[in-house]
Amino acid sequence: MLKTYLHTLKTAAEMGMTPTASAGRGFGSQPSATTFNLFPLPGVTSPETLYRMAGNGVLITEIMGLHTVDPVSGDLSVGASGIRIRDGVLAEPVDKLPFAGNLRDFLTRITALGNDLRWYGSSAGLSILLEDIALGGA
Repeated sequence: MLKTYLHTLKTAAEMGMTPTASAGRGFGSQPSATTFNLFPLPGVTSPETLYRMAGNGVLITEIMGLHTVDPVSGDLSVGASGIRIRDGVLAEPVDKLPFAGNLRDFLTRITALGNDLRWYGSSAGLSILLEDIALGGA
C-alpha cells in the first residue's frame, strides 16, 4: 500500500509537497530520493516452518548480480547459491543457479515472512517464502 512519496527539495517543490529528508548523493552526482532506514517488518513464521511449507525448494543464501536489476522495468537476470530443501529439511548446498524475471512479480509471490529479522551492519533481512519461482539447475 503506497502511503507516501520520498522527496528531495526539488521533487517536493515540483509536486507542491513537503520535503521528506530523503535525499542522498554520491561524489559528483546530483541529489536524488533514496531510503536510509527502510527495512522489512518480521512475520510470525519460524524459518524451520518456512522450510516445511516449501517442501522441496531452495533456501537462497546469496544472490549475485542484484545490482543489475533494471530500475525502470524491474527485469532481472541473476545467479544464486544456497541450500536445497528436501521434504521440508535443509539438505545439500547448491551453487550457480540462474534465475530471471521481474522484481514486481517476485514481490507478488511472497507467501510468508520469517520471524528472523537480522541486521547486517546498516542493512536488515529476514527469511521470505516465495511460490512458483523457477531456478535453473535446481
